Amino acid sequence: MTWSLHHRPDTKHAKHNHEPSHHPSAHPTHRRLDDSSKATLSELVSAGVSPRDIQTYLRRQNPQSLATRRVVYNYISKVKDDMHEGQSSIHALINQLDREGFWSRVRVDENQRVTAILFAHPGSLRYLQAYSDLLLLDCTYKTNEYQMPLLDMIGVDACQQSFCTAFAFLSGEQEEDYVWAVERLRSLYEACDAKLPSVVLSDRCLACLNAIGAVFPSAHSLPCLWHANRAVLAHCLPNFSFQERLAAGIAADASTRRGNQSAGWAEFYSFWHSIMQSPTEAEFNRRVAAFEEKYLPDHAEEVAYIQRTWLQPYKEKLVKAWVDEYMHFGNTVTSRVEGIHALLKSYLKTSKFNLFDVWRAIKHAVENQLSEIQSKQARQQTRKPTTHANSGLFNALHGWIPHEAIKKVEEQRKLLEKTDPPVSLVCSGTFTKAFGLPCVHKIKSLLDRKQGFRIDDFHKQWHLRRNLRQHLILEPIGVESSIRKSPNTALSSTQREPSALEQLQRQAPTCSRCHAVGHSRSSKTCPLMRQEILLESSAPRLVDSTTTDMALAGWSQDVERTLTSQISDTSRNVTQDNTPEAMQCSIQQRDEDRIEDTIVVQSLPPGPRQTKSRVQATAPKVNVSVQPPTRLQSVTSTAPHVSSTLPYYAPGSIYSRYVAARLTWYKSQPKGYLKTNQADRRAMGLPQRYQKEMFVWYQDYKQMGEWCILPQGGRRKWTKEEMMAYIDWDTAEAERTEAQVKLRMENDPNEATRRGMRGIWRGSEEDEQAQARLFS
Repeated sequence: MTWSLHHRPDTKHAKHNHEPSHHPSAHPTHRRLDDSSKATLSELVSAGVSPRDIQTYLRRQNPQSLATRRVVYNYISKVKDDMHEGQSSIHALINQLDREGFWSRVRVDENQRVTAILFAHPGSLRYLQAYSDLLLLDCTYKTNEYQMPLLDMIGVDACQQSFCTAFAFLSGEQEEDYVWAVERLRSLYEACDAKLPSVVLSDRCLACLNAIGAVFPSAHSLPCLWHANRAVLAHCLPNFSFQERLAAGIAADASTRRGNQSAGWAEFYSFWHSIMQSPTEAEFNRRVAAFEEKYLPDHAEEVAYIQRTWLQPYKEKLVKAWVDEYMHFGNTVTSRVEGIHALLKSYLKTSKFNLFDVWRAIKHAVENQLSEIQSKQARQQTRKPTTHANSGLFNALHGWIPHEAIKKVEEQRKLLEKTDPPVSLVCSGTFTKAFGLPCVHKIKSLLDRKQGFRIDDFHKQWHLRRNLRQHLILEPIGVESSIRKSPNTALSSTQREPSALEQLQRQAPTCSRCHAVGHSRSSKTCPLMRQEILLESSAPRLVDSTTTDMALAGWSQDVERTLTSQISDTSRNVTQDNTPEAMQCSIQQRDEDRIEDTIVVQSLPPGPRQTKSRVQATAPKVNVSVQPPTRLQSVTSTAPHVSSTLPYYAPGSIYSRYVAARLTWYKSQPKGYLKTNQADRRAMGLPQRYQKEMFVWYQDYKQMGEWCILPQGGRRKWTKEEMMAYIDWDTAEAERTEAQVKLRMENDPNEATRRGMRGIWRGSEEDEQAQARLFS
């Protein structure tokens, strides 16, 4: 039967006999992938990208593409078939293992059916040769369509990173399955010329433990402590809670939540942990005896379970006193293997892969893992850790020992700084046995001999993997100079130390305070500085700042009466004369080295005063232009002992002048007028309040400080009123100084370019002396 196609040119048969489709994606021709998308999809499949992500990526690359998920799935299946090269998945796996250099072994039964297969990445073999002392084993499930358990065999490198030594698909978890896998793993060690492991960690699987003991008889097989803790929790908690509920008279319910933990269970579980952490055998026996005494006979079943299931058969594999005799490098649980399980599951994404697809996912995970390990070791070979203080100990280790090991040794060194309790003089060797690192006693002996660590002091497990051998060249020891350096010379200074002749010829400094030769202004040998410190320590303090009695703590009654009478006389003269009239007061200085100044104080009219008093001060021996002082300065000339006990710039002296000026204003007010501190400040034009930040700033030691020294020898904090008085004075001083500079610049614009630092300091010193005479 043959078919023939004829063309009929008539118009009747030139039209479609149906309506056009609603969208082009209805036709398979339009849903096809173009060549570029096919190449991209093949690369993504090889990288292990999921079909959903592949479809999203293709659509973002080509928004006009009409390919559906079914089209993507079909092409993914075609790409995988091409990877198999026309073979079954197990044949493709075995051939690909040989082609890519994987170390592999396969077990088949009498029917030539695969029952187990073990393989190791060629990149992992290099790390196995360098770090073979520690081995961790554990199985994970739901990784393939055959439901074969996947045995992960893990190692640990110098940087405490896990690397996958090998993987094995097993047909079961019988002892013979584990024996076959562990025997092939031993042959892998021998093929790589690697040292057999000294410690093997696994969960409490008796078949696995027996296989490890049979294949690695010299290795110490340790069950996972975390699995033991979870087993005790699962077995003892329900019975413990049930007995407590019965003791409390509550009806037991079989459906009660197992997570309802009580304080009694927390204490029981904590007792179990303390037994596991026993540092010595004697302490272990003491804690077990206390445990039995406390919980027998009320919890006999739980105690019997712990004794028979864990302590009697496995105490030497779980308790710290025995476990620390083995070099486990800080690994007593199999959490590393659990992390590898999670890593593999993140690459698999499904449990329906065949063994070939699972192997491809494992290969991607291992290659990325090895890349991270190599990168971290390379970084640590070129960078120094920043956590240790005594770099002299670790100079020879940089680039050869990882930072993790150096940090642990630094923690041991810090034990030497502890005094409660002090480090034992007897070394038990437990730390070195367990971690392969120098202990605190080794560190102390090196410090006493002023020596540093060598890489041989660290176990080979802690050596970074390098192709070179270390050529030990240490930095020179610092030479102690026979010449005693000046305390003022910086340690980084390159200036040479002066000779004995230069020290004799050096010009002695001159004190700017007492003008004596041989010391500076800040020297403790200056007599005026010592006198100033003594005066500040005996500064008078006002007992009540709001009273008009001027009761000053530590002042004599004669001084108080004299100051009060002078204030009263000033107020009386002001009241009798309503016009401003000058009142001249001559004050004779007590010290012989001071000059006589004439201070002219202008009286204030009755009623609220002006914001600032005017004081004319003449200083015969000092040519300084003095601006009118503030209200804190105007009345102080009448106070007999303020300037003789404290410098004029001391906070106590400033506050005394503030109170005296306020009392004068009180006296000048008519009867019945409101006489308060706020009213006085308002009349003087002073701020009613200052911001909190200003009070904090003025409590700095460079300003008035935080504490007021009492004449009785104690101290107290400055009151808010005292601080406000100091801020008023400091603000006025700043304005006065700026006015002086402005006046000098107006008189001589070229003065700023001619004056050097010596002239500036001389002018500042003359101004300070003039102010001291003004308030003396």
